[in-house]
Amino acid sequence: MRKEHLAELIALSRSQVPCSSVKLLVSSYADLRNSTVGQEAVFMILGFKKGEYPPKLNSIRFDMADDDLQRENDEIVQWAKQELEKK
Repeated sequence: MRKEHLAELIALSRSQVPCSSVKLLVSSYADLRNSTVGQEAVFMILGFKKGEYPPKLNSIRFDMADDDLQRENDEIVQWAKQELEKK
């Protein structure tokens, strides 16, 4: 992924369209819930920020309350917007 992809991912970050989640094979947690396009877009942004993909074992954050997850997602999207403004 490259910096120029951030704008498209930001645009998708609020999407509630269901989709599959990302899970590393070494993860001991097998979540059968679907994710959303928005959550996966934020997960990709986080991967870009960290310089590795996937950036965590699972893209679904089962350990966070919905409000906390939304706050974390908003912070990641805000970071991406600031990154796009840099030259």
